[in-house]
Amino acid sequence: MSIDFYSVVCYIRHMFDSLVYKTLDAIIRWCEKYKKFRKTRSLPKECWDEDTKKAGLKKWVKQRESLINKHVD
Repeated sequence: MSIDFYSVVCYIRHMFDSLVYKTLDAIIRWCEKYKKFRKTRSLPKECWDEDTKKAGLKKWVKQRESLINKHVD
């Protein structure tokens, strides 16, 4: 069985192309994650953290209730 030069070149080219595509895909995935991270971190913590959102909502409700009670009294 004889392997010709063209087959070897095609195999090496395919392996190189595969490596390049996998590397580019990894870079794109990382950039998308970083973009999402930057977007969420630029917003107030109440927008992206559920525990903080609940605590912030409770604080806001208490403030509103105290304002209403002051106006009623």
